[in-house]
Amino acid sequence: MASVEQIGLWTSFLLTLMVFSYLLGDNLLYRLAVFVFAGVAAGYSAIVIWDGILIPWLHDTLLVPNATLDQLTLGAAPLLIGLLLLARSWSTRGGRAESPGAGPAHRGGHGGGAGWRHQRHADPAAI
Repeated sequence: MASVEQIGLWTSFLLTLMVFSYLLGDNLLYRLAVFVFAGVAAGYSAIVIWDGILIPWLHDTLLVPNATLDQLTLGAAPLLIGLLLLARSWSTRGGRAESPGAGPAHRGGHGGGAGWRHQRHADPAAI
């Protein structure tokens, strides 16, 4: 039976080889390694935010027995604003949660104003 250290060693060795396979050109192994690294980084950051920020914040504001109105307001206001932003994002972007300013920039300006293609033909004297 392999120990946890051996599994980690072989996994890191294989991922290193997959990243070095980029020297042969962009290929499936390299892309798979990039996706694995991105997924692990996203999962790790979510766990750190959950355990290091959200849970202590909830325990200090909303879950305090005999909490004052100031503590409840401090805990409920950001939570309510975040939920409203998430609901707005889901309703306007078809279920994809994005930051509020990122939508028009990624779409090239369609549906949210003039994009860079239209702005390069703009009259500089009008500015």
